[in-house]
Amino acid sequence: MNEPLNYIYNEKHILTVNFRADGSDKFGPGKRYGYFPSGAYAWMLINEKFMKNQSLFSNAKLRVSYGSSGNDRIPSYSYLAKLENTYYNGVLGMAPNSQANNDLKWETTYQSNVGIDLGILRNRLTLTADIYQKQTHDMLIPTPTPGQTGYAQQWQNIGRVDNNGFEIQLSSKNINKKDFKWSTDFNISHNRNKVVNLGLDSFIPVEIPGAFIQEIGRVSVGRALGEAYGYVFNGVYQLSDFTWQNGNDVNIPANNRTYTLKPNVVSVEGVNVQPGSFKFKDLNKDGKITLDRDRAPISSSDPKFFGGITNTFQYKNFDLNIFFQGSYGGQIFNESKYRLEGGGLLTYMNVTKDFYYNHWTPENPSNKLGTYSDFNTTSSLASSYYVEDASFLRLKSVSFGYNLNNDVLRLLNLKSARISITGNNIYTWTKYSGYDPEINSGNALMSGVDRISYPRARTILFGLNVTF
Repeated sequence: MNEPLNYIYNEKHILTVNFRADGSDKFGPGKRYGYFPSGAYAWMLINEKFMKNQSLFSNAKLRVSYGSSGNDRIPSYSYLAKLENTYYNGVLGMAPNSQANNDLKWETTYQSNVGIDLGILRNRLTLTADIYQKQTHDMLIPTPTPGQTGYAQQWQNIGRVDNNGFEIQLSSKNINKKDFKWSTDFNISHNRNKVVNLGLDSFIPVEIPGAFIQEIGRVSVGRALGEAYGYVFNGVYQLSDFTWQNGNDVNIPANNRTYTLKPNVVSVEGVNVQPGSFKFKDLNKDGKITLDRDRAPISSSDPKFFGGITNTFQYKNFDLNIFFQGSYGGQIFNESKYRLEGGGLLTYMNVTKDFYYNHWTPENPSNKLGTYSDFNTTSSLASSYYVEDASFLRLKSVSFGYNLNNDVLRLLNLKSARISITGNNIYTWTKYSGYDPEINSGNALMSGVDRISYPRARTILFGLNVTF
């Protein structure tokens, strides 16, 4: 149900009221319907008397709005207990694999917005700017459950997350002649979020299904969503950090040495580090790396800014459209590096050229690249070694076309005909070492994880549009 009511007074004041009632079978009886009211007010400044005797502005409107919306984007029937195929003593059967939650309900977001629309010089230049604030309550999260329940997690409504930011859109008609036109469209956005509440928990660990490295992220109260959580990379353990048999006898082959870490070198609790293993910062200065005291937030999936710019040119019957897309300030936890740099030593996995030629060996004591995972005993731990800058500028598309003129159309007995060529994902400027800096893990709690994601294809399309 979605029938907005509009009221316009004197062509200056516009009031809109809306009420939604949405239903979803993803929630249990008594929880399936959500009710979401909203309202908006616009003041048409351009129609006020004090705007009549000016020629600068062709449009001026102020907007404010407040309302709520619902989210049910979770697997169907998530409130029910589900079964899965399993084997017991060699016999195929069914067993429970998820815990029921009859209290599961809609996630609700309350948003307030203030905006302005401006048209300048007969709309030669137009501006739309918005500042918003969102509060999301009863978030739908697959939440870890105590082991004694027999289940790993359960869909629950937990906590609150706040978002705030701005969006700006700017359009200009730079040149508007009979035979030549040039227009530009530009947009930029900024968003920041903060976890305000997680119910009874202060944090929730984030696991990526099928991940090579476990517990990559953490959702923590007072922090942003999308943060990786782990150790701070601090170089590579060298031979000089260890002692071995016969007073460090160099004639003993490296594979036959029994290494003992020197007393003044930071150790890793529960891990037998070797030369070539990753070294981490001792954040609490106690002389050893521990799971609960030396990990910290190490990356942020969300960019500081993102946007794009499009330039459109028309010369007689020719047209050219160029679109750039960009993002600045986000980070990626590039888990791909673990497998592509010898992690797991699986025979079907390639390694990068850089790692193959420059990884740590006794003869090449690199402090940037570790050794193969048989000896790099800390490479499987989440650390800032895998964090990379995800900023990029991409030439997203270029399209060039020609519309046949009227003389040719009459000769061919056509109403219209257009020939075009379009290139997509043409080139990307980035420092990111993976295939594509614009990735999404599929987990909203931490989108910036790359597991050898398939890159966007570069395509060239030829088009012919004819109207008879």
